[in-house]
Amino acid sequence: MPNARLNALRQITLPAEVCERLHLRTGDEVQLRLVDEHTLILETRLRTTRGPGDPMALAGKYKVDGSITLEDMERAIEEGATGR
Repeated sequence: MPNARLNALRQITLPAEVCERLHLRTGDEVQLRLVDEHTLILETRLRTTRGPGDPMALAGKYKVDGSITLEDMERAIEEGATGR
């Protein structure tokens, strides 16, 4: 495993290999847990950023006039999925 160095501001830059293996991106949060005076565990947390594949990234992007029924939503999903 690669090493990291603490800078003057007490910050550590995680090596690219570590970020890739943990699937970490800019803005992600990690939790630090001190096990003993020589061991620190870094645990990944839920993503704080939304990527293009995340359906929640679409939240609030579209305005709807009036109300939509569950049947309307299911029909729209089916039509979009089948290309009709």
